[in-house]
Formats: sequence, C-alpha cells, structure tokens
Amino acid sequence: MAVKMVKKLIRQERPGNKRRKTYGMPSTHSTTSTYYATYILLAALYLPIHQSLPQTSTTRILSLLIVLPWATMIALSRLWLGHHTLAQISVGCTLGFGFACLWFFIWVSGLNEYGVKAEQSWRSHSAFGK
Repeated sequence: MAVKMVKKLIRQERPGNKRRKTYGMPSTHSTTSTYYATYILLAALYLPIHQSLPQTSTTRILSLLIVLPWATMIALSRLWLGHHTLAQISVGCTLGFGFACLWFFIWVSGLNEYGVKAEQSWRSHSAFGK
C-alpha cells in the first residue's frame, strides 16, 4: 500500500511511449521482492530455526541461496522488460529493504510474542497441532 501511495505522489511515468495504467516510480515488483529477500535474510541470520526444519547451518544458507538471486532477477527483469527505469528499480529496492528492516525490528522487539501465543492457540484448537 505504501508503494502505491508513493506512486500517486510522485506520478513519474514508466519508460517508453506506451501509456500504462499505473505510474512507474517506485517499482512495486522490486519493492516486494527486496522486502521478502531482506526479511528472509534477517530471519535466517538472527532468528532461531523453526523446530519443524532441520537444525543445521545448511537450512539457513539454503534459504539465502534461493531468495537473493530470486529477488535480484525480479528487479532486473523489470528493467530488461522495459517496465521501469534503473532509478525506479533502485528506489523500489531501497523501500523494500527499509520496510523489511523496520518490520523485522518491530517483530524482534516484542511483536513475536503475540505470534507465539497465536501459534500455541492455533495448535490447541486444530487437528494439525495434535
């Protein structure tokens, strides 16, 4: 939602002569993919591994080997396909990185305790947790 609001404030057209329905600055794809890649990176580095996953360093490294190239390719694809300029992609990546760092900080500063309580409640009320 924040990216959509920024697009409407800046109102920078996309590259090329075609008139598109939405503005180009910042790239929503770049913002979203960078957000998830950054959040996964921070989680892999700083949070405990969920008990349902193997408790090895490979578990942490494998996720990074998947998400970092994935996010990079999505951002670059927007440039290659001519949907965005390098500046629009760069601003999108910067916003995604910033939002991910902000939400990760909020999560580790206490919001995760609500997540643990919600998971415990869900397990006690569902067939999956038994």
